[in-house]
Amino acid sequence: MGSKDPHTSVPILYVIGSLDIGGSEKQLYLLLKYLDRKRFRPLVVSLSEGGYWIRPIEDLGVEVICLQRHSSFEVKRLISLLNIIKEREPAIVHSYQPPANKYAALAAMIGRSEGKLIISRRGLALDPGSNQIVKRGLDDLVYRSADAVVCNSKSLQQDLKERFKTKLNTVVIPNGMECFQAPASGNGEASLKINAGFPADSLVVGTVGRLVPFKNHSMFLEIASEVVKKVPRAHFAIIGDGPMLDELQRYAAQLGIDEHVNFMGRREDVPQILPAMDLFLFTSIKDQSGGEGFPNAVMEAMMCGLPCVVSNVGGTRELFNNGEAGYMVDADSKGEFVRKAVKLLRDKPLREKMGARGREIILGGYSAEEMSRRFEELYDYVLIGRPQLAAAYAQRQIRIASNCTTQFLD
Repeated sequence: MGSKDPHTSVPILYVIGSLDIGGSEKQLYLLLKYLDRKRFRPLVVSLSEGGYWIRPIEDLGVEVICLQRHSSFEVKRLISLLNIIKEREPAIVHSYQPPANKYAALAAMIGRSEGKLIISRRGLALDPGSNQIVKRGLDDLVYRSADAVVCNSKSLQQDLKERFKTKLNTVVIPNGMECFQAPASGNGEASLKINAGFPADSLVVGTVGRLVPFKNHSMFLEIASEVVKKVPRAHFAIIGDGPMLDELQRYAAQLGIDEHVNFMGRREDVPQILPAMDLFLFTSIKDQSGGEGFPNAVMEAMMCGLPCVVSNVGGTRELFNNGEAGYMVDADSKGEFVRKAVKLLRDKPLREKMGARGREIILGGYSAEEMSRRFEELYDYVLIGRPQLAAAYAQRQIRIASNCTTQFLD
């Protein structure tokens, strides 16, 4: 990462709603970890106190400022952020997710900041209350005020283009993954299954995600109830926590499969657990409670060599061609989920072939290092503009990342 040089590095202020365990929070951490610290000097402001990612980010040598949160939107927090921007004078304010986007944009406008504003869109759902005229108007103002809007999938980019009648300066930068060697199968895999509460010779179907409606875990359980009739060795693992836990546990009992389902809760060792599985199932949908942008969970499963059966929503379809690393099915097609899951559970060579292809895809185009390089190019673009960027590239003063702003920025 290199050492920081306060005299020449570009100050960037990152604004995020919280630093608790979550996909956006992890992506920010990975960006900071691989960001060129000789050229960029980051500061993180969290709009909430506490959170799992504070310590890891601070361990990178990045300062973290946490603001006190009492309600969904507070003038006091806006003023605090405004004061931080005035004091630190960042060249770029880069925010993650709708709540942070609003705070960052309003602070920049009120303070008449000369720095550039980059906001992020990482999920398909509309902002809370965006059907109300005033809040929808504020939402539109935020997007139109940004120097760039980062989407983590082409689906999100298209969603914004359809929503806004005027042109937005959008860029697609997919999520990144830290590349690691998945634990070897064999006795280690059997031990992992036993430790997770499954028989050593079981076929484990797993999923990872917060227990909220749009993740559609209820259909995961319905699929499980059908699969286990055809593949009695099948067991099912749900990694994640959330408000629907009790309801889902009751539903598993109602379906008569509670002995085949392990609710594993929120885990920090997901990459170590996934290799114990044989198949990854992702049943997410889009509804008023949320929607997928570019799911980290599927990327992690592919990185671990797991074949996947996933719903065709959001950026998921951009990860792999149907039939290469797994199968994509319509989000409401429970029967097709069952058929594809049974097919893979009965065909170990096919599982291994698809799993290997999935890992190859992640290693080939979705590394955290490449994601950071793409953001660095975006920062260069908003600071010096397209003509100067092209000239700097020609003189080899900066590196142009593949498939980045030169291709996607409007």
